[in-house]
Amino acid sequence: MQNKIKLAFCGLALWMAATLSGFATDYSATMRDLSSYITNQLQTTGASSLALVLVDSNQVVWATGFGLADPIAGRAADADTVYGICSVSKTFTALAAMRQIDRGQLSLDLPVTNYVPTFAFHSRFPGAAVITPRLLMNHQSGLPGDYLPYAQTTVPDLRFGVEVLEGLADEYPVYPPNFSDTYNNNGFTLMESVIAALSGTTFVAQVDADVFEPLGMTNTGFFLITNQFNGKLARSMLGTNAYPDDIVNVHASGGMCSSANDMGRAIEMLLGGGVIQGQRFMSTNALATMLTFQGTNIAVASSNRDTRNGLGWDNVADPKLEYAGQACFKGGDTAYFHSHLEIMPERGLGVAVLCNGGSLAQNVAQQALMLALRDKFTIALPTNAAPFPDSPVTNTPPLPLEQITGFYARQLGLIRVTTNNGYLTLYLNVFDPTATVYTNLLPHVNGWFWNAGNTNGQVAFSNVQDHLLLMSKNNKGQYWNTEMIGERITTSPVSAAWSNRTVSAWINADLSPFDFDWAMDAVKPVDLSGSNGFLFFNNVALAPTNDNLALPFIAGRNDAGTLKVVSTNGEEWLRFMGSHYRPVDNIPVLTAPGGTNAVLTGDAIGWYCIPRSGSGWLELNLTGTPMPQLRVLNADFSLMATIQPVAGRILVAPTSAVFVAVTRGADGGNAYALRASWRGVAADYDGDGKADVAIYRGSDGLWLVALSSYDYQEGLVVETGLAGWTPVSGDYDGDGIADRTLYERSSGRWLAKFTSSGLVSECWLGGPEFTAAQCDFDGDAKTDPGVYREADGYWQVLASSRQYAPCPSSLGETGFQPVVADYDGDGLADPAVYNRTTGLWIISFSSIGYQLATWTFGGSGYLPATADYDGDGKTDPAVYAPGMAYWQMLLSGSLATQGVYTWRDAVLVTIGGLPVPEDYDGDGLADPTVYHQDTGLWEFFPSLQGYRLVVWGPFGGPEYQPAR
Repeated sequence: MQNKIKLAFCGLALWMAATLSGFATDYSATMRDLSSYITNQLQTTGASSLALVLVDSNQVVWATGFGLADPIAGRAADADTVYGICSVSKTFTALAAMRQIDRGQLSLDLPVTNYVPTFAFHSRFPGAAVITPRLLMNHQSGLPGDYLPYAQTTVPDLRFGVEVLEGLADEYPVYPPNFSDTYNNNGFTLMESVIAALSGTTFVAQVDADVFEPLGMTNTGFFLITNQFNGKLARSMLGTNAYPDDIVNVHASGGMCSSANDMGRAIEMLLGGGVIQGQRFMSTNALATMLTFQGTNIAVASSNRDTRNGLGWDNVADPKLEYAGQACFKGGDTAYFHSHLEIMPERGLGVAVLCNGGSLAQNVAQQALMLALRDKFTIALPTNAAPFPDSPVTNTPPLPLEQITGFYARQLGLIRVTTNNGYLTLYLNVFDPTATVYTNLLPHVNGWFWNAGNTNGQVAFSNVQDHLLLMSKNNKGQYWNTEMIGERITTSPVSAAWSNRTVSAWINADLSPFDFDWAMDAVKPVDLSGSNGFLFFNNVALAPTNDNLALPFIAGRNDAGTLKVVSTNGEEWLRFMGSHYRPVDNIPVLTAPGGTNAVLTGDAIGWYCIPRSGSGWLELNLTGTPMPQLRVLNADFSLMATIQPVAGRILVAPTSAVFVAVTRGADGGNAYALRASWRGVAADYDGDGKADVAIYRGSDGLWLVALSSYDYQEGLVVETGLAGWTPVSGDYDGDGIADRTLYERSSGRWLAKFTSSGLVSECWLGGPEFTAAQCDFDGDAKTDPGVYREADGYWQVLASSRQYAPCPSSLGETGFQPVVADYDGDGLADPAVYNRTTGLWIISFSSIGYQLATWTFGGSGYLPATADYDGDGKTDPAVYAPGMAYWQMLLSGSLATQGVYTWRDAVLVTIGGLPVPEDYDGDGLADPTVYHQDTGLWEFFPSLQGYRLVVWGPFGGPEYQPAR
């Protein structure tokens, strides 16, 4: 169906193009061939959708969309679909700067401090040139290139620009100005402060008013509020995986969103020499400056033909299109969106391509221009490949081999060069067990090394300002490209202070709670290693200058910044690229059952490690005003699947230790309380987190269980008990699985068969006057034997954490029955009684020193049916009237306003039965359930199914009672 829609749309577009009268060129062949090419590219890359605009001079040739902009909603892409344009935002930042230059308010070559006096950083290179706006926009400033906090989030965050300006004050340059032109996002982010200072308003407001509005780009802007762009925004896609909106707060460098139609407006101005629809937007001199190659004065000669930077342009001489003249492009990528803007001013052609889900924007844009050149100028598409440059082998390499052997640092990992009998061997990521190895590289007369007979990959060495650089030359089909890939570094002993820090992995300590890393499940520990005389953090090679500071080497894209040791609350943390990291080994341990009270500071994460000390569900309860956020990760820091019945309560089934992250919520908040406890589901005989259907026949002690893990159809467990005994199941050994346990009232004898060991244990508690009232009274996730004497309200408990020493208390009297449960959610059972005649409830809350509280509801004709119906971790007093099949629940405050909640399903026609509410579907909410002893039928109202009636059975009958 999707392909049919595409073809129908394309056919209409071709017909419209053929009938337009304003074009001297017929572009129908371009549209036809490009449509076929795009369809193939979408399939090849797995992209979700694409939108493009092709412009000839001041007219749009074609503006359309392909695929589904939102595959989840089934929304097709069109020319008005809004995409993140990623780093193409830099072009518009440069346009805003050029507007200020035209007004005489900005000079490209004056110090940035003339406009932003607070701009500063630590000195590293004596005599280095001052940083100017030109250096910020041509990627030659030498400053660290990226900053992490607040860069990409799931809700807008406007702090990024200020954070970069302030954060750089504590950073060191990676290399001196004008040394190399390695890509730099921070340079454009700093231009936010420059443009804001000149305009007297915010960067966002200035660009909106001074760029987008004059260009008529009404569907373009910054992501400042949620649900922006009137439902036109393409979904954030990574392949076929959908994510929340990817909000890029790096406004000047990558935070703009636009549509194909709006990008067409910008192209019209660029092809018009700065004029759009008769109105001059910028001077021809300013436009020419933007499109001028900026790398003529850098120390490392820019022989990289893929990157010949202008101002706001990646390449002002695209080698792939040079056969037809000058082509200038700017590309952009995040994980989810991709964009490409390319113009050929001399040919009057321009194109913009926006897409999500896969990276095909550059290929499509360049193909579009090639096809348009063919149709407009009859220039054939290029078919030739660049000839392989050959050169004789030599015995005298340009540098002695012993000088070029060693290690070379780059952005990700380390390269090693070795020699043997005149041959070079190259190891990429040398300390990685899967390192790529190139062997038998011979020196040639032209100064390059390669494997004889294979000229496609060549390396050379260049000594620049006392830096020995490793260069690479690769065949790109139509042309050859040369780039710097490493700088030779010298090993030095790693000090004891740094070596001690390599023992632990490091985890982000102050990540925004709405950082996209959470959505990507990418909050992982970072390794600090100091092996073989090198220091690496997150695969970046660093040179320690002292025990608390390490600086990055020059080579590669200069994402890396200073690695600095800082003290936080007496603990050593690392600061890197604006973020702080703490040792995983120092994360505080919170043992369940247990709790903590703490206060968050800024975006600091409240990290905790919870060892596996019990079985069943691990229940986490978080409170705070406003409510913070809670995330649970397994031992390798992958987000775990959780059940969250209500806000602040999470249930998770861990197999080992887990890590918990507490962060501020959407409304802020800092003070919080976190409590952890192990929660076995009552009557869960197979440990899958769901209650099982269990019955017991007292005449001969036959115990039958239908296991939920077998869909209640198989795996019936048959146990032989003792005649005349009563089932009192519970998790007595704390393994998360109910133990088949019996109580003989005549003697007070208890027998339990532990699932953890298979052993049978017995004790004596109670007697003829006592009713069993087992529960977890001490909060150690083990059911404790307990009994209640109605005659005088006397209780006695054998608490497991007290070596089962008897613990007596008093609550109740004649006419009351025990309804013990954890009503306050603190992990401790609260003694409680219910009067069968008056409906009076008396509960002794453990969380407030066992003070009493009373309610009256129920009474004659109502049976107690306590359970946690609203999933907040607190048992709710409840009653069931068999004569009316009618329920009343005193909810603790989640499903309804605190108070009595009445419930009866409209389709329930069978009255009678016994209430057996439990969590049968494993979602953390008790399901109202009735067992009809006369027929053996069970009536479930599962919360996961909207409380719709499910009748099951027969299982049981007149001789069987529920075993719970």
